[in-house]
Formats: sequence, C-alpha cells, structure tokens
Amino acid sequence: MFNQKDTYTFTEVNRRMENDGDLSFRRYTFHFKSRKNHTYLVYVDEFEAYHLCIIKFFLKAHQLSERKFQLMTKNNEAASLITTCLAIMWQFYKENPYRSFGFIGMNSEGEEQERTKRFRIYSKVMARKFSPHEFKHLIYPRKSAYLMLNIHAVETNTQLLSDIETFFDKHYEDLF
Repeated sequence: MFNQKDTYTFTEVNRRMENDGDLSFRRYTFHFKSRKNHTYLVYVDEFEAYHLCIIKFFLKAHQLSERKFQLMTKNNEAASLITTCLAIMWQFYKENPYRSFGFIGMNSEGEEQERTKRFRIYSKVMARKFSPHEFKHLIYPRKSAYLMLNIHAVETNTQLLSDIETFFDKHYEDLF
C-alpha cells in the first residue's frame, strides 16, 4: 500500500496565478483517471515567497461543490489517490529542492475538525514517505493541518517557520 506501482499517470492541465483577496499564489492543476475510470483533480497552490506548496485533491464530479474537499467518494481508491499526490509532490521537490509542503485533512460531514480521519491517514503516510532528514514534520491537530518544512530552506532562512505560521494564521482562519 502507498507504493509507487500504485501511482496513476497524471497530467498537468493548467498553471495560472490566482488571487483571493490580498492573497496571490500560483495554482497548478493536474488530473488523472483511476482504475475505476473516475477523474480526479489535484491542485498544488504554490506560495513562492515561502517555497510552500499546499496540496489538495478531489473527484472531478465534485468540482462545483463548495464541499469538494470534504466529500467522500466511497470508491475505495484512497491508497492510489494519495500515492499519486505523493508522486506530484516529489516532482515539485525535484524541480526545487527548497520547497516545503502542507495540507489540511478536511473533515467529512458530521466529523469534527480536530484530528480528522483524513489527517490521521495522511500524517502517517507523510511521516513514512518523507525523510525527517529532509523535512521537519509539524502537526497542527486542532485544524488537522500538517506542514513538512524543508530543512534546507530553513538553513537559508531561519525565520521561515515563523513566516509560514504567520502567513497561515492570517489566511487560514486561525490555523495555529
């Protein structure tokens, strides 16, 4: 489970600058089809000032839903979906070895925000797949957030963690 052989073939379909109020970032959009022929989309939101990429994915059929990141598909494809997101993350890391990564394990309907099921699964996978020699793994269980802080980037900018936490606090509803 969570092996490279389980990765779906993905394609970048879009790359553009986005603005959300005073927040601006580059959004990369990827898509892939699962074995069950469902199409999924992956967003990688890159905040260049911090070399930070936030990963999000969802079933394309849910694209217009405000809850697209919360809806469960019941397709039993989680391991391959996560493995594909890992492959995308590794591609970004290879392109820029100073990138850090983050995600929020969104709560499902009726689930509290703290330590969600998604968060618990993603956290275990990230801890196994990304070396603590390359990334400092930071968890924020109250909001089910996870940050993999690039150790090489911190060596060149000792304020990076503080800057990222300030950034998240400002733009992601009191995350910390």
